[in-house]
Amino acid sequence: MSNNNQKPAGKTSPPRAHYLGNLENNQKDGVSPTVRYNQTMSDNDKKSPEFDRLLTDEELALAIKRGKDADEIQRISGNPPLDAEQIAMFAMFERERWSHEKCRAYIDERWKKRLSEKK
Repeated sequence: MSNNNQKPAGKTSPPRAHYLGNLENNQKDGVSPTVRYNQTMSDNDKKSPEFDRLLTDEELALAIKRGKDADEIQRISGNPPLDAEQIAMFAMFERERWSHEKCRAYIDERWKKRLSEKK
């Protein structure tokens, strides 16, 4: 008995580009450029009163856990690991206890700037 769900040998699709490096496709698909900060954490670009608040100890612990989970998912998916600059960025978010909204805005601005520099 054969398994119909298996792909024929040599017919595997390549892994998607790194989740932080594939902004154009992610935005087209309606997916956030990062796993850690998704659309449900900040649905608009307006700064809410929560924007500048600091994360509580519990929220920070959860963000750190989600980061570790996201790293593991990326590894399992065959995507490249975060580079030193990206690791430093997430460490800054944790050290400064930035709100999820502020982190997302920072990442969005960083990628908008990067995309404009490519043009």
